[in-house]
Amino acid sequence: ESQNLNSAKRYKTNKLIELERDINDAEDNLLAFEQEIFDEIALRVVKYSVIIKKIAEFFAYIDVIANFAYLARKNEYVRPILTNNKEIILECARHPVVEHYMRGIEAFTKNSVKINSEKYFCLITGPNMAGKSTYLRQTALIVLMSHIGSFVPASKAIIGITDKIFCRIGASDNISKGESTFLVEMNETANILRNATQNSLIIMDEVGRGTSTNDGLAIAYSIVEYILKHIKARSLFATHFHELSAINHDSFVNLSMKIEQQGDELIFLREVEEKPSLNSYGIYVAQIAGIPLEVVKRANIILKSLTSREHFCVSNFATITSVIDEKLPEKSLNYKSELNAYFELQNFISQININSITPFQAMNLLNEIILKIKT
Repeated sequence: ESQNLNSAKRYKTNKLIELERDINDAEDNLLAFEQEIFDEIALRVVKYSVIIKKIAEFFAYIDVIANFAYLARKNEYVRPILTNNKEIILECARHPVVEHYMRGIEAFTKNSVKINSEKYFCLITGPNMAGKSTYLRQTALIVLMSHIGSFVPASKAIIGITDKIFCRIGASDNISKGESTFLVEMNETANILRNATQNSLIIMDEVGRGTSTNDGLAIAYSIVEYILKHIKARSLFATHFHELSAINHDSFVNLSMKIEQQGDELIFLREVEEKPSLNSYGIYVAQIAGIPLEVVKRANIILKSLTSREHFCVSNFATITSVIDEKLPEKSLNYKSELNAYFELQNFISQININSITPFQAMNLLNEIILKIKT
């Protein structure tokens, strides 16, 4: 049998036709056989599904408990004591995730938590980067771990039974729903204030920062008052509104993140102490992040002018700008100049592509870097 094509001629024999038919039949038979086996297995699984489910749940439970035990032994976790009291007593507590990623780089700074029925609201102030958010998160994680049957990262842990854990942390919007960052923040805050009970744990980080300073301060102040007067839940509230430190309530405790100041340099100790902080050092953090020196210097001048006045408005902004030529202390300028040089060197090194240079060019670049460091 032959068949003419545009550019070729195809020939078939009876033997080839027979082989083609056998191959197609074999494929159909294979699919049918596979389906038959699958259906048989499915029927057996359904027949023993209750037993299989129980076995799976048993091994899942063993897997979880074994991993709890492994982590507790490896990381020196302690068995928490759960009580019916309104308390969270933690000594030498650590953040389980941050501690893991810091291992081999630097030691994680341990902190304690002391919350009870008499002192249940902790306001935490302090500089950016000092560890406020980590302190909040590690407390919530330890409470959660204690309630799922795990040992916890601390040397001692006494935790009252907690019905819910509420978190208001971070900043994000919801563009698809037309919700701004501040609206998302307020929605989450509203959920907390409506549903938290005195047996809950509330952690809130910088509530009110998404709007104007006065509005944000007023909202944060009223939220703190509402929790203290009505909900009475164990709460950790981190903020840069230092005015909140003046709240007078028997259950209110001021905490802050300890720092050391050596000249123009700040050292973040990441230790919690029982007293309010007086400064957020935001300009310093902006400086070490690489903000241009001119911007940092200008910010310091404006901050000095703002803090010397009780009120600030557009009408007196011209007065503030008149001090632009004010000189900063020589020591401060020297330090900032060195810091600026450091970031210039960092930028220079980051632009080097080591895969596209010769050994001779690499040696010249190294000499250039050494000269930049010396000068």
